[in-house]
Amino acid sequence: MAVAENFTNIYRERRRFFALLLKLGWGVFAGLLESRGLPKIFCLISMLPIFSAMECRTRRVLVLKILPFLASYCITKSSFLLTIRDISGLPFGKYSGAFALLAVLATAGIMLLPLAAALSFYVGVRPSDVGKLRGAAYLSALWAGGEYLSGCLGFFSFPWLGVWAQADGALPLTLTANLLGCRFTSFIIMYFNGLVYIFCRSVKLRRRKPMVKCVAAFIAVGGLVGIYGNSEISALKAESADCEKLTAAALQLDCEGREKSAMKPAQSAREYMRLAEKFTSADVIFLPETAVNATFSATHAAFSQLVEFAEKSGKTVVTGCFYKDETRGEKYNAVIAVTPDGAADSRYCKSRLVPFGEFVPFAKNSLAACTAPCKPIDVGGVRIACGVCVESIYGDIFRGQVRQAAQLIFIPTNDSWFGSSFARRAHYVHAKMRAVENSRYTVRAGNCGISAIITPWGEEAAADRSREKGGVCAETALLSSKSLYTTLGDVFMLLPLTLAVMSGAASAKARFSRRM
Repeated sequence: MAVAENFTNIYRERRRFFALLLKLGWGVFAGLLESRGLPKIFCLISMLPIFSAMECRTRRVLVLKILPFLASYCITKSSFLLTIRDISGLPFGKYSGAFALLAVLATAGIMLLPLAAALSFYVGVRPSDVGKLRGAAYLSALWAGGEYLSGCLGFFSFPWLGVWAQADGALPLTLTANLLGCRFTSFIIMYFNGLVYIFCRSVKLRRRKPMVKCVAAFIAVGGLVGIYGNSEISALKAESADCEKLTAAALQLDCEGREKSAMKPAQSAREYMRLAEKFTSADVIFLPETAVNATFSATHAAFSQLVEFAEKSGKTVVTGCFYKDETRGEKYNAVIAVTPDGAADSRYCKSRLVPFGEFVPFAKNSLAACTAPCKPIDVGGVRIACGVCVESIYGDIFRGQVRQAAQLIFIPTNDSWFGSSFARRAHYVHAKMRAVENSRYTVRAGNCGISAIITPWGEEAAADRSREKGGVCAETALLSSKSLYTTLGDVFMLLPLTLAVMSGAASAKARFSRRM
């Protein structure tokens, strides 16, 4: 008996060990699916381990059960920080590797904690039968709420990617974001995963009724997504055909990392203006973040080249640069528009800065964050919503400007610090989502790429993924209609909030009953 019991314990331990390895590996797979863009069909099974929470009866057991998957998932998504150690500009020397690893773990924690906290509320609202489809819907909504929370942590906010990114390229599914935002798209993908989980569990337990319900729900939801997505694409294309047009060009150079910072402003301006001369059909020339690495002044040798080019060509140049508010004495990472008449009054100042890259917490910094509400810039009567670099991951910045009648979105960025990591592609996916959410053509100019012009339905009108000197040019439509998401905002988040309140009330009631 003792020998048999010993073998049973060994079998159980090995089974737990392999289950742990499977969860860790699955988390890496899910993280790579978002970051690297693996085949979209995998998004239907990528999050299956999360739905094992449907069988948990306490919050502690639930969190422990999903923690290995969540940890590897979040660490994988933030691992790109290992390749951008120089972004801090701080003298860590031989400790830079340790600092980069610490940054990865800290960022993963910022992603993980809101998700785990949101999912823990499932225990209070779960249905009595884990095979019920509403259980999958509850868990999917709480996950979407957790993704949203990651952008609501003040200084610690970093809503990097999300399950929605797994659908990049699957246009009908991506188009659901212009209904209720990218978190709604995450909810739909998670619900598909929940249906697959319940179906597989029902097959194992030989329950036919849940299997039929899963298949029917899968077909119904998938059909609705397909019908809406394709009809919305057709509607946006028809509206674009009837709108006023603007031909835009986004330019990029081939200097990486510190090479960009070391380049003299006048040299940068000269290189960009030489490129701009090749795009004769463009109405507006868009340049990357701090394309001219200097504080704006019309008399500065670098900016005078932009002014001269605009006057001679009749084109407007919109460039990233620094701007100093003389009245407040603060310097901003900004976007300036130089028009053919030499005016450069319209500007946008960055409000979300990169920690240790653009400022050091609790220290006196060279750059300030703009605290005024974001407003679109006016370029020859065209209103353009702007967001600089990392701001592309914050949807509220663009939604607010489109609500103020912005007709086009512009995202200048400097991704040269990312090296060969997957962060280039991952960062670019956010720009595509901002285009879809707000139903606006989006111009992205990236130093060393990725530069692109994106349609309101998520396709690329033109794109340059190389790190070579060049640019892209395409016709854009100046749409004026607003998507449902632009109008209503993140109203979908009321659903996970309601579930959290219900869970809290149920837990309080249970504790009160035990005391009685």
